[in-house]
Amino acid sequence: MFYYVSFLRPPPSIAPLTTPVSFTPQVANDLRTELCPDEHDLFYSWIHEADYKTLLCADILSTRASPSTSVPGKPTKLTTWRPANLYKEIKIPPPPGVQDGSTWCLAITVNGQHRGHSSAMIDLWHASGPDRETLGKTPFPVVSMPILFSARGGRTGLTKHEKIERIYRFSSPGRSIDATPPRTVRIVEQTSFDLDKKIWDSGIGLSAWILGVMNSIPESGHPSLAHEVMETVLSTTATVIELGLSICWNVCGQVPELAFIGTGTGIVSLVIAASRSTAISEDEDKAKIYATDLPSALPLLEHNIEINTPSCFPRRPPIPLALDWDEELPDVIQKTDGAELIVMADVTYNTASFQALVKTLERLVKLSVRSGKQPLLLLGYKERDEAERTLWDMVKEIGIDFRKVGEREGASGFPVEIWMARPEQLGVPC
Repeated sequence: MFYYVSFLRPPPSIAPLTTPVSFTPQVANDLRTELCPDEHDLFYSWIHEADYKTLLCADILSTRASPSTSVPGKPTKLTTWRPANLYKEIKIPPPPGVQDGSTWCLAITVNGQHRGHSSAMIDLWHASGPDRETLGKTPFPVVSMPILFSARGGRTGLTKHEKIERIYRFSSPGRSIDATPPRTVRIVEQTSFDLDKKIWDSGIGLSAWILGVMNSIPESGHPSLAHEVMETVLSTTATVIELGLSICWNVCGQVPELAFIGTGTGIVSLVIAASRSTAISEDEDKAKIYATDLPSALPLLEHNIEINTPSCFPRRPPIPLALDWDEELPDVIQKTDGAELIVMADVTYNTASFQALVKTLERLVKLSVRSGKQPLLLLGYKERDEAERTLWDMVKEIGIDFRKVGEREGASGFPVEIWMARPEQLGVPC
């Protein structure tokens, strides 16, 4: 299980120049249903909009300042997180030297040792290397949406943000993790209780695991796995399809009402696309990544693709696509010759979805097998109920035999498990 720093009460979108900025932080699990039981010192730092843009495309160790700001120092101690202080409102001063009309983001992190803003990043960089077991041992940081400081802030009103951002960094495949600048991916999440618009543990765990094997760091007991995954993910002709599942809650917040939604924020597709972007030529038409979801979730997915395209994958961004597991595959997918890679993260949350999921997998595999492909299936899974593991028996009936190939432990509770299947054993009739 991973824990996430977030806002129970977010900061305003517009703030006065001289009035303290108020908000309420929280540290909880991915569903925001379990508070982190451990104490953690929280730190804050202000990031000027110009610095934020530089941060996303430059070496985090660079000491070059933007024209409008100075190089930031260490983050400032905010408070010590304790579950008993969940509803405690905190006020902090505006950024030093703030000017009318300037825009800043507020970063909250548990790490106050780094200079600059590197502590505001979720470190898939080293978590995909020898230090991979450190992933999620401490709560993941959060960055607010931009806050406009205005001399008229008090009269304009203090509208609250409805979104947050998290920044993920990682190394380029096949290169020394410590010798090269990291790549970064931004993921926007909703602060509402729309679970399809949040990061889930399995998405982070699966992304970190893929990066690990792509950097030739095989999991114990599977020495050839790095080559197998790298060959598929980095192929300049491979088609990738990401599936997923979340649920929506009824107005009472107690009984889950099933809703099929897929990629959500798109983290796995975005990380794969960023990793393979340098290997794809401008005229390459086959290396496509389809990030699927229901129409209601597509606007956020499209936004995350858009904000990362210029710096991460200008040649071949992921393609957002509506896919309902209860219906036939979209025409766009049916017109392809199938996929070399099918990735899924947290698709087991509700057992009522399993028949639809199995049917969708069967359709995708048949499409690939008819074209002579042998797709690699990757599943990121974190147990929430033992009954979820009935999925493994259900997919065996269509010839998919998953084997466990790795895991990411996190801070406590159940780890994110990584499961893989190859079509050599797929008894799928064409």
